[in-house]
Amino acid sequence: ARLPGAPAPSAPQGPRAEAVTEAFAALLGVAASPDDDFFALGGHSLVAVRLAEQLRAELELPVTGLDVLQARTPRALTALLDERAARQSAARAARGPVRS
Repeated sequence: ARLPGAPAPSAPQGPRAEAVTEAFAALLGVAASPDDDFFALGGHSLVAVRLAEQLRAELELPVTGLDVLQARTPRALTALLDERAARQSAARAARGPVRS
């Protein structure tokens, strides 16, 4: 939710950011931008858990309801998920190729 006179919201940047912002909007039933606060949009703990489940399935990354409650905006949650994706990629690279 924006204050009157606030600048127009920016569009999400990249597929993960778009997925997170779209999930916020779909589960909360409102238009959402990357900087909209989960609670200001009407979010609560049960919606946070559903949002985490949806994103975990869609993005194949670990995400919890607590992550949603703490990150609070699509932009912050995307940044958290970007970090996790980078760590997963680094861990896979460190393990080396899978041998059959």
